[in-house]
Amino acid sequence: MKTPPNNLKDAFEALLIPSLAAELKYAKLFEQFSGLAVTAELGTVLSPARNEFDQQTERLRLLFKQLKLRPVRECLQVDEVFLSMGKEVCGYKKQQSLYKDIQIISLAKQITYHRVAIYSTLDVMASGLRADAAGLLKQSCEEIRNSAGYFSQIEQNILYPAIKGAEGAKED
Repeated sequence: MKTPPNNLKDAFEALLIPSLAAELKYAKLFEQFSGLAVTAELGTVLSPARNEFDQQTERLRLLFKQLKLRPVRECLQVDEVFLSMGKEVCGYKKQQSLYKDIQIISLAKQITYHRVAIYSTLDVMASGLRADAAGLLKQSCEEIRNSAGYFSQIEQNILYPAIKGAEGAKED
């Protein structure tokens, strides 16, 4: 077990460094989710063009450069758990349905809320360290929060009404 950080800078770096590896892996996972989604709006919000992972990753890289940090390939243990769950959801690629969309959106929301927690914590820590002068973390955090809002809108206004309609049609 690693020793805990002794100061704010070490704590910040201990959280920041594995975040880049996680972001790269999450971007790939969300791309897979996008291809599996039956609901067009869900597929769109998960797509690389729409979810802004590229910009967020680029901001992390800029921060690494500013702080002279080296990226690693390892993620935090919690990220590995989410990624493992994502592989499970992506299994059985031929079984695309609205019910699989529920699995996708549920895990995508969990990952997104986790990412909000990480980015918001890093943002506050960076403020304490007087780092991240360009607001790179704050901007990414806002984008991730917006994504969480889109997921909720898709659930409420599109996915669950479609499922209820399909189930109602079966009953008739």
